[in-house]
Amino acid sequence: VRQIADSYYEGNRSWLSGDLPDLGAYDPSKPWNAPGQDPKITVVHGDLQMSGDISGGGLLVVTGSFSYSGAFAFGGLVLVIGSGQLTAAGSGAGIEGGVLVANLTNTGGPIAFGAPAINISGNTRIVSNRKNIRMAISLIPASQTSFREIAGSDP
Repeated sequence: VRQIADSYYEGNRSWLSGDLPDLGAYDPSKPWNAPGQDPKITVVHGDLQMSGDISGGGLLVVTGSFSYSGAFAFGGLVLVIGSGQLTAAGSGAGIEGGVLVANLTNTGGPIAFGAPAINISGNTRIVSNRKNIRMAISLIPASQTSFREIAGSDP
């Protein structure tokens, strides 16, 4: 994901409403190509804590734990892959799109799955939205994994 990210951050991060990077913007009530639509791919390789009035849109990937509080609004897809811990204690629109939380452990051998943890409190909302999920997935460029040439005679 690092190669396709608009913003990539190594290590644990703590962002406040006045001190955060551009997390993009997406309004599902408008066409995907309307002015102002600017979804982003943001990757944090580590833990991410957010608090305050925060909004964004696109694809958010966190490889550690993810927690937020305050008026949080994100339209798109949030992937919490790694420690598999999501703590949502906020108000506002919350996450409108989709959330995937997976606890993965790499001990040098095969990757093992653990039990993810999701803690929701306050007025937090997580609402499934097909348009937002499609938009987030469409940000990921297609890649060719192999090809095959079919040789033969043409009649």
